[in-house]
Amino acid sequence: MGTLRGDDRRTLEEAAAWFTRLKGDPVSEATIDDFMAWRRTPANDAAYTEVEARWRQADRVSNDPELVRLTEAALRKPNRWDALRRLLAKNLLPLSLVGATLAGALFLLVTHLQPQAYETDVGAQQIVRLTDGSTLRLNTASRAEIHFSRDERRIVLQRGEGFFEVAHDAARPFIVVAGDTEVRALGTKFDVRRTNGATQVILAEGRVQVIRPDRKEQWTLAPNQKLTLNGAPPVPQVADAAMTTSWTTGRLRFRETPLAEAVAEVNRYSQTKIVLEARRVEAERVSGVFDTGDTKAFVSAVTEIFGLTATPSPEGIRLRAREPAAG
Repeated sequence: MGTLRGDDRRTLEEAAAWFTRLKGDPVSEATIDDFMAWRRTPANDAAYTEVEARWRQADRVSNDPELVRLTEAALRKPNRWDALRRLLAKNLLPLSLVGATLAGALFLLVTHLQPQAYETDVGAQQIVRLTDGSTLRLNTASRAEIHFSRDERRIVLQRGEGFFEVAHDAARPFIVVAGDTEVRALGTKFDVRRTNGATQVILAEGRVQVIRPDRKEQWTLAPNQKLTLNGAPPVPQVADAAMTTSWTTGRLRFRETPLAEAVAEVNRYSQTKIVLEARRVEAERVSGVFDTGDTKAFVSAVTEIFGLTATPSPEGIRLRAREPAAG
């Protein structure tokens, strides 16, 4: 089934419930008919096939007291298992404790073997409430995988940008992986961005360690500091974390930002790209607040301020210097 998103997870829960129900005895002909009708949907069929495959790989579960104990504990947490309990209770045969443990263990196996993944399209953002109480905010065109275990909380930022509000848990470090870089935090807020082969870390609150294990390099950031890893020798620098992370509020804030950089930032949030073809104004500074994705408002402002013309083209919107008036 690949990675688990919202609809995938619900389908997987249903598949686990059906798998458990069909292992019961007896199973009526009506139940078989209902199951076959449910499985005719391609997504349901793929989910059930995945469940069967994972269970065949995991016949050790019933003989693993530690996994059974963990499963029983998980089943007692209503916030995590209510959906599965409802599926097992509605029109299903009564389950013994062994049966409930079987269903829970099966669901744990599939979800833990396949990390959850979240991704956003261009211009979209997503807020993810993690199981430990932390929050992940994914920015435009981003993707992250969640790998949580008893020993650590690990998130792999595969592309784009994420803002992390970390719940304190000294026993399980919170680690964000971006390429060859790891960011370790306890009870803090920070931003990690991957773009054009570089990784940038900005700390809003608390404290983080930025580590490159392969190079045995490590830095500790204080609030309103940033570190950019792009091939040049990394040095922590002062940053305005509130301004840099303004995207979390749906706004882009610029303060004395070179126009070329502002254009690149605006382009991240729209399929309609701005092409700046006026070299004389690339380094000119721009300040202002714009809604993410509102390319039209940005173009209107900068054409007026810098004397540019905006022309639609197959590439997007071309910004050129205005031709001097004839005469």
